Amino acid sequence: MKKSTRLVSIKKPIGTHDLFNLKLPTSVSISNNESKIAYTVEWMDEKENKYYQNLHLVDVHSKKSVQFTHGNQSDSSAIW
Repeated sequence: MKKSTRLVSIKKPIGTHDLFNLKLPTSVSISNNESKIAYTVEWMDEKENKYYQNLHLVDVHSKKSVQFTHGNQSDSSAIW
């Protein structure tokens, strides 16, 4: 049996500017009835050179995620 090999080509190296496009989950909390999950997403504003966090909410059954808070603020520690 012949193994296939895949070559990965990188078009450009990752630079410091690319870090501003990252959005990272930082805090997760499951509701008491386990039907919803609240989590925060951290992102960085390049102009202000600051980190911010916004709350998101997922319905476990429908798997729909909604951003609950918006803007340049730090909503941390998603807790029920």
